[in-house]
Amino acid sequence: MITVGWVKCGHGPSWCRLETVDLTSVRTTGVYVIWHAGHPARVVKVGQGDITARLTAHRADPEILKYRKLGTLLFATAARIAAG
Repeated sequence: MITVGWVKCGHGPSWCRLETVDLTSVRTTGVYVIWHAGHPARVVKVGQGDITARLTAHRADPEILKYRKLGTLLFATAARIAAG
């Protein structure tokens, strides 16, 4: 079985805010999901690669940023993978 751990910001169940998180602390290659926290919440983008580079680009992308009017833009990255 493979277990994927989603990296969160801070302690507890806090998802990372796309527009304000310090991306210098995000140092991984892998997959990520961006969504807006509206009602209902919806996925905006799923991607892969250098997480810092990709999220930096998405912060300036009008096609991503237009969704912030529906709710805070959040993201999660999958980084910890364990086979067992």
